[in-house]
Amino acid sequence: MQSLIGIWTLLFVNYTANPNDVPYYGAKAVGRIIITPTHLSATITDLNRTTPLPPGQDWRFAADEFVGPNARPMVGYAGPYRLVENERGEVFTHTDIKVALNPNWQGTKQVRMVEWKEFEGREVLSLWPINVS
Repeated sequence: MQSLIGIWTLLFVNYTANPNDVPYYGAKAVGRIIITPTHLSATITDLNRTTPLPPGQDWRFAADEFVGPNARPMVGYAGPYRLVENERGEVFTHTDIKVALNPNWQGTKQVRMVEWKEFEGREVLSLWPINVS
């Protein structure tokens, strides 16, 4: 299996909450996934759904009317992970969330199916969310 270790740049997101939904992230989705031998950190947002704060405004002290719309499209989480391979040879990351923008994710596990694909002539890493009960 190829190494996951590195800093990965988001090329696109193909995700909807259910099959009838509009994709959650648009054409201006940006993000990074940083994977070390022991930890994974992911941050994704959609620049089409964010707006700059007023000039000179510090994010920490901005009014909710500015912070909410900018934070809502953002996903960020980090924690230790391990790779798990099933009997069919499929590989998954199991990340134990220690910190997350969404407070409901803290203390949970995020599972992603790992796939290597060719995209525009280069090999890319795909991580597909898997529902865990």
